[in-house]
Amino acid sequence: MKEESNMFDTLKQELAREHIDQDKIAQIIDCRRETVCKKISGQYPFTLREAILIKNALQTNKTIEQLFKK
Repeated sequence: MKEESNMFDTLKQELAREHIDQDKIAQIIDCRRETVCKKISGQYPFTLREAILIKNALQTNKTIEQLFKK
């Protein structure tokens, strides 16, 4: 598994650009903040539904594949 700091770098950059924090992601995908933290660190996988919801919340031209590349 890749180092935690390198997991989902593009996603993290886009979230920061849009000022979307883990609490907001938790609301978007309807889970606890702790779960979001584990998903972003690679401990838990994102579902396709969650990836689509996050992608839709971001105002980016990046694809889901780009955003969720490990």
